[in-house]
Formats: sequence, structure tokens, C-alpha cells
Amino acid sequence: MALYGISFYGSSLGQEPPDIKNLALFLLGVPDEIDFNDATSELVQKVNRIYGTTLLACLSGYSWRFIRRRIEITSSQVVADDTDKYKYNYTTPVNMLTIRNIFTDPNYQNPIRQYESYPKYINTDAAKVFLWYQAIVDEVEFPKYFVDYFKYKLAVDLCFNLTGDGQLEEKLIKEEQFMLSIARNIDAKQDPTRIVKASPFTQIRG
Repeated sequence: MALYGISFYGSSLGQEPPDIKNLALFLLGVPDEIDFNDATSELVQKVNRIYGTTLLACLSGYSWRFIRRRIEITSSQVVADDTDKYKYNYTTPVNMLTIRNIFTDPNYQNPIRQYESYPKYINTDAAKVFLWYQAIVDEVEFPKYFVDYFKYKLAVDLCFNLTGDGQLEEKLIKEEQFMLSIARNIDAKQDPTRIVKASPFTQIRG
């Protein structure tokens, strides 16, 4: 069970991916909302193709406080297939994007220096692991300051492909950098990292 509320991190807009995509298209001069359920639309295909890559780059490229999580990884087993390099194998949370650090104590004071990390697990000799990581969250949980920045970044990545307008692209790049600076400043003032209680839902990966 997660111990957090999005209100700690600014007002959530509750926006779905199509809403954010349309905000970016408005910046490119598209006058009307696009129906992103229309899989036959060439515009929809282009936007969808770029959206996921841009979003992951934005989330992983900076240590956003609103996606930081801390959790004790409690399900572990002795490694059986790694030539005894490390004693334990820990399964990482399904929603993990990147690892910030891992620790041996619940106060997150004693970092583990020797470990191997993979997308789905961590190998180490530590008998207990407390994980500090960046999480993938649903768009509806994005705070307003991140959406205000991300729509510009998405517009930049879509601009030349959709419009061929280099001047508009240069203008959007400047605005995107300005909005990124604002978003980082707001994010840096938010509440400390939220702690997530261990549960089967944070431990099991498909």
C-alpha cells in the first residue's frame, strides 16, 4: 500500500494521455482536439510513436520528487545461477523506472556498495535491502507543473516531423527550457520522498 497523496506534490490535473497529447498539438497550431482512438489516422500514429519515448526520457532524465519511492524489498532468495558472485536475489517493484540507491537500513543511511542491478531484480550479499527508486506513475497523477513542462517537450519532439517549421521549433525549444526550469524549481520544494509499504503488489513482476 502506498503512503502518499498527489496533493503533496501540487494539484493533479487528472489528465489522460490523449489530453496531454492534445495540449502539445495545440502548441503546434492544431486547432481541434484529436481523437486518439482513431488508429487509422496518420497523425495519431506519429504522435503515439513519439509520446512514449519522450515521456520516459523526461521522467528518467531528472530526479523528480513526485516519482520518488522508498520500499523494503522483502522477497529474496539465494542466487542459484550466478556462480556465487552474490548471495541474494531481490525482485524489484513492477513500477520501477530507475534505481537511485539501495540501503541496508530503514533510515536509508547505509548504502550498499556492491550489487548488480537489472530491470527486474537486484543481486547483492546484503540480507536486507531498502530500495530508493524512481517510479513510473499514471499520467492522471502528474502534478500540474510537470504537465506544463512536458507538453512543451512533447511539442518540441513532434514539431519538425509534423510541421517542418524550424522557426516554430526554435521558439518551442526556448519555451520548453524555461518551463523545465520552473518545473524543477517547484518540484525541488515539494515534500520529502514518500515511503511505500511492502506488499505483493510492489514485489511481483510479470
